[in-house]
Order: sequence, then C-alpha cells, then structure tokens
Amino acid sequence: MSEKLQGERWITSRRKRAIDIAASTALLPIATPICAVGAGAFFAESHVNPLLYQSRLGRGNLPTKIVKLRTMPFNRDFSDSSMGHADVRASKVGKILRKTALDEIPQVLHIFMGQMSVVGPRPLVPADVERTMDLLSPSEQTEWQRARTIAKPGWLSEFGNLSRELEAKTDDYFLTRVELDCEYLKTASLETDMQIVRDTFGIGTAMVNA
Repeated sequence: MSEKLQGERWITSRRKRAIDIAASTALLPIATPICAVGAGAFFAESHVNPLLYQSRLGRGNLPTKIVKLRTMPFNRDFSDSSMGHADVRASKVGKILRKTALDEIPQVLHIFMGQMSVVGPRPLVPADVERTMDLLSPSEQTEWQRARTIAKPGWLSEFGNLSRELEAKTDDYFLTRVELDCEYLKTASLETDMQIVRDTFGIGTAMVNA
C-alpha cells in the first residue's frame, strides 16, 4: 500500500505532478474545441482579441502570466480583478463564459507545462494581494505567504467553489480566501483534491465556479 501524503508533502510530491500531467493531457483535446467555440463567439460579439494574457501573482507571489478567454469587450487588461460572473463590464457572451467558468479553460495548458496545478490557491492580481495583506496581522501574513509559496497556483480551488456565496471584494471575501489557502497547505491530499474537483463540476453537492 502506498504511503498517504498530506499537506506540504502532497503539494510538492511527484505523485501530484503526475496526476496534473495525466489530467491536463486528457483535457487538452476537450479544452481546445471549447476554447475555439468560446473565443469565436466572443469575437463575433465584441470584435476584439478573444484571448487575454493576464498578469497575476503565482507561486511565491512571483509575477506570472495566465491565459484566459476574454470576457470584457475591451482589448486591454485591468489592474483590478473582476467581480465574478456578475461583473457588469462583461459582454453577454462573457457573462456566460464566466458563469460556466469556461473562461478559465485555457489554463489547462499551464497545468500541462507545470506552471499550475489542477488544484491549489488561485493566482491573484497584485491589487487583491495588497488589500488582503492590509487585513492580516504579521503572523497571518507570514502564514498566507507561505501557503502561496509552497503550492503552485491552482486551476480549481475550494475558495473558488465557495466564492459564489460571498459578496465580492468585501473583507469577508478576502479573509475567507486566506483561511482556505492556509487550510489547503495543512490538509491537502489526493482525497481533498478529488473532492474539490467533484464539487467544482457538480459531481458532489453543488455546481460551482472555480
């Protein structure tokens, strides 16, 4: 029987990376036509580049670029993060992409390349990190930063699954993210990752957004 890995040992394990490779390899043939349809629908509506390369803070809070399907009818990035699927700046097609989380589908490529993991703390825009840090004590800042240093950015996360129930950009919204990111560092395992996947795609108890 193989040893059960948990917490940091699971997050940094070859086993988790092997699952990421297998999952992204299986998903790429599915993700590619979905991206093509979503990008085509957005371009037909808004006539701007449907791919968005967005600046985020990834592992270790280092700057990184992630690719998404564009959901706003503007050919530029925003320094502030979105307000979720209800963001009034999104186009009609963009709102559908956000609500179904299909705007995040291109990130399967980042998983395959080893820049992201299927499950982990979501990569954040700098403005959200700065605002969150202002809410935390020095010890909480250290704990959260460690959680975001050890784990690769995730395509899916428990916070993403709960965020629909929270009012975006409130103190509670940011503090809940911190709590769940730190909890993931302690409790992560194959079982917890699988549960987050099931919850995200409605196989578990809820149909939710990542």
